[in-house]
Parts: sequence; structure tokens; C-alpha cells
Amino acid sequence: MENQKENLPLIFESADVTALVGVPPVNLNKFIERKLYGLAPSVRAETGRGGRRIFSETDVLGVGLVWWLFESGLRSQTIQCVINEANRKQRQSTANDAATALIEAGAMVLVVESTLTSVARSEDSRAPQRVCFLHEDRPVKFDSKGCLKSVLFVPIGNLFARLRKMISEFRRS
Repeated sequence: MENQKENLPLIFESADVTALVGVPPVNLNKFIERKLYGLAPSVRAETGRGGRRIFSETDVLGVGLVWWLFESGLRSQTIQCVINEANRKQRQSTANDAATALIEAGAMVLVVESTLTSVARSEDSRAPQRVCFLHEDRPVKFDSKGCLKSVLFVPIGNLFARLRKMISEFRRS
């Protein structure tokens, strides 16, 4: 009987997602209702007050990725840029696809490097930003000499590992 339970696909209600990821219900609802980052309950999405939303495990990983980026202080446009870069696409990609790609690639750290707007204005250029994903076998090199950029490091490898462990424990309960 236990083996059968292990083979069944996991499903999560909104309350499960908020508990696992740590995203407040109001933020989860905003992401879904505004159709941001392709987030949606892929198993069942009842509309209206009291309608039940049922999420897959992949949905939970996508919500986790978006929430960590949001919590790190990134703006919507930058979050979508990270998602697109993870999927190696220029157009709108989904957070679920990005989460899956990052886990499969073994990405450990997300690095977002941005030129500060005030510096970009004074140099009469656009505020470029660069997104990259570091793996354990690639050391981080950062030269602060003359640097006029902000750099954000998000430990996505550890965050995904933690979330996947919580999902595994959820499966057993």
C-alpha cells in the first residue's frame, strides 16, 4: 500500500502551497489572478470565491522560484528575465519550466548583476542587467575595483533542495 502512495502524483491545495513555499496567500492569489510568470494551478483551477485550486508538484516548484525572486527584491520585469534566461528563451517563459530547467541543470546560485539607474543615467546608457546561474564546479569571481553595479546572489540550489525535501515529507504524511 505504501508503494502505491509513492507512485501517485502529488496534488496540493493553495494552503499546502503557501505552507510549503512560505508565500502569503494574498501574494499567491495575485500571481495567479494576474497570470504572472505563467503561474497557474495545472490540476484544477476553479474560479470564483471559494473555488478550489489544485496544484502539481511542478507548480509548487515554479511558485517557489517566483517567491524567492520576489522576496529577494527583484521587480516583475527582472523576474521574467530570470525565468526566460533559465529557459534560454527571449519570449515569455513559465516559472514551472524555469524551475525544472534549473533543477535539471544543477544550478546552485542565481546571479543578477545590474547597473544602478542613477549611474546609467549619468553615463547616458540603458541600465543593462546580466543573469547567470552558477554551479558547484564554477567558482565565483567578483572584482569590486571600479564597480558601479549591484550584484544579487540567490541560493536557488539550496532553496530547491529544501522545498523538494518538504514536498517529500508531505508525500509521506
